[in-house]
Amino acid sequence: MQKKITNQLRNLFLFRSPILFVLVSVFPVSGLRAQLTSDMFQITEGYHYLSNLLDPHYKEDGTIDYYALGHVLRLDQTNNQDGKPEKVTIGMWEKYDNDWETLQEKKYIYADGRLKEEQVWQHKKLTDDKDYPKLMAKSLHYFDEAARKDSIFTIMYPDLRSTRCDTFAVVNCLNRNDMLDSTRTYRATNGTLDLVGRSSITYKKNKPVLIMTESYWKLGEQREYSDGTVEVFPIDEENEGEVFVQKQYVCVKYSGSGCEYTYMHEDKDNHPYMRQNVKLDSKGRICGVDVSVADTASVLHAEYKYDGLQRTSVHKVINLAALEGMAGLGSIKSMLGGGGFMYDMTYTDDGTQKIAYYLWSEREEKFVDQRTAWLQYTPSGKIAMSQTDSYYGGELDGKEKDVKTYNEKDQLVLTLHYRWNEEKNDWEPWRKYIYDYDKWGNRTLKQCYDAKDDGESWHGSGNGNTEWTYDDKGRMLSEISYSWSKDHWIGKNKTVWTYTPSGKITSEKKYDWDNDYQKDWMKDVYYSTSYDENDSIQNKTVYEPSPIKTSESFHYWKSKWMPIRTSEFAYFPNEKQETTYYWKNEVCIPNRLYKSYAAADSTSESILEWNRDKSKWENYRTYIEYNKGDSIKVEERYDSQNEFDVFAGYVKVVKRIDLAPGYSNETHYTWDFDKKDWMPSKRYRSYYDKEKGYINTVEVYDKASGTWKIEPEDEEE
Repeated sequence: MQKKITNQLRNLFLFRSPILFVLVSVFPVSGLRAQLTSDMFQITEGYHYLSNLLDPHYKEDGTIDYYALGHVLRLDQTNNQDGKPEKVTIGMWEKYDNDWETLQEKKYIYADGRLKEEQVWQHKKLTDDKDYPKLMAKSLHYFDEAARKDSIFTIMYPDLRSTRCDTFAVVNCLNRNDMLDSTRTYRATNGTLDLVGRSSITYKKNKPVLIMTESYWKLGEQREYSDGTVEVFPIDEENEGEVFVQKQYVCVKYSGSGCEYTYMHEDKDNHPYMRQNVKLDSKGRICGVDVSVADTASVLHAEYKYDGLQRTSVHKVINLAALEGMAGLGSIKSMLGGGGFMYDMTYTDDGTQKIAYYLWSEREEKFVDQRTAWLQYTPSGKIAMSQTDSYYGGELDGKEKDVKTYNEKDQLVLTLHYRWNEEKNDWEPWRKYIYDYDKWGNRTLKQCYDAKDDGESWHGSGNGNTEWTYDDKGRMLSEISYSWSKDHWIGKNKTVWTYTPSGKITSEKKYDWDNDYQKDWMKDVYYSTSYDENDSIQNKTVYEPSPIKTSESFHYWKSKWMPIRTSEFAYFPNEKQETTYYWKNEVCIPNRLYKSYAAADSTSESILEWNRDKSKWENYRTYIEYNKGDSIKVEERYDSQNEFDVFAGYVKVVKRIDLAPGYSNETHYTWDFDKKDWMPSKRYRSYYDKEKGYINTVEVYDKASGTWKIEPEDEEE
């Protein structure tokens, strides 16, 4: 029992402590995990600023089954045969489907019993891109048995719309009990490593009793974390460029019924700024959590009860106003609104889960109803029924219900949506979805119907009807959508794909339904792609339909695919080329040549245009970017769009990039056609003054004197 209680406390400390959002932001989560025992993984699934709000749900053996925030957020963990996590799934409640939708997965790969690699897979929820789930981040682990060090390299892709990545290197030093002594975290920037933080842990009887963290900041530096948050340490003229060290301490005290965490800045003996008390029941399960700020303001109060079926009942009150300024928890306000937030999770006699949400009303000075959810589950844990009662100003404002049916393979085959009819005081059908699957388990059909006014018959919905086919490797071969017309489904759009053996798309053909004349599929556009032995694109051609008259009827015709545009690709060390062509009368004609080059400190993009009269490539436009040390960034642009119609410099910008936020310094140059070189033009500078706000100055370069002069402001009429 003592071991179980100790593990629960370790889980709780890692997973639920709000101050650890700072650590998660500065240190890779893989480093935090090693701060305690190697089998404590919950911190990686904490979702940072939400971690303190999640409720534990237990299995019969007393271990955690999953964490949840009402029925808004859920974290499920799958373990391997050694009891170590293989996959953690982060699910969000999808209010339109009234079911859980996977948002993110974390996968773990082991070697010789130790963690070798972590992967973060983002799912389709955040984008319409079909290329999901997609690997968004990964961590590689290397353990040195002799030095007792576990080095972790974390590559992160925080922005779904870019390929920017941040690389972290972490060295975890383990003590003789295989527990973490200290962590040093580095951030890689242009190939150099800068120390940004350190942590150390003091143990007593294999329990952490004091956790110290240090963060190193350059004053005025803007630091962007992988979760998108940005923090800037203020500066003034006296301390610009100095390094600021921020220390934080967490003291842990244990008792027979739980433990207490005390958070302090700078000194472990100074006045605490936050306390967290955790109570455990006789089986080691969390039964209560209280978090307070400065010993007065309550941030969170949570009570947990467990019945004989291991179902968790919850009563939780969150003081959103007290979250202001707390490490990472202030973000909760934007999600839940201002004031207080409370919810209760209970069960009815038939096993239905009831979750009642409340918001604090300043006008009535009490919690008022916001929403109530009723959930029923299948034996395998899937949603069988979900009902939502919505309130406005504490008064009932509407009710909706979904009933789901599954086949013998536990696949969803039918969803019935109901709305509450106040006049009839009864449920009435509103919409239904029908699903089907192939032998591999891929969904092959989704049909949507709306109820007619009689409440007993159905007609096709505007959400439509879609069919899919797949090959034995799960690759989509076709997608066909239909729309409802005159009591039956008719074609709408169709897409067909083919693939290389490695899974690259070689062709994508799109069709539209011609319901007016041909009553058949009409060609729309066709993309054909070929690859080299490295699976890099070699050729890409776009085709469009060209009509072929097949009868005397003006409207009755078919078509064949005709090439419209073609691109050919070539790859060299640090360079990529794309040559584009257009087709005219079935003749391929060169159009433009794109070149992109990347070096350690510079990039360039050039566009050449084909001169048909001279039958050769000529410069059209060039962009060049490069750095001068760590302080200067230069952007140059050349093109032929000028009054002389020659290829020459168009604009050059030299930026200072080592300035503090709020400061800028740019010098602009223009091209001197006589000297064939850049000449200074204007200089833009700005900075922030505490009393006057932003001060902006523009200087003009005087060619005659070779000096800068303040540009006069335009006089108001």
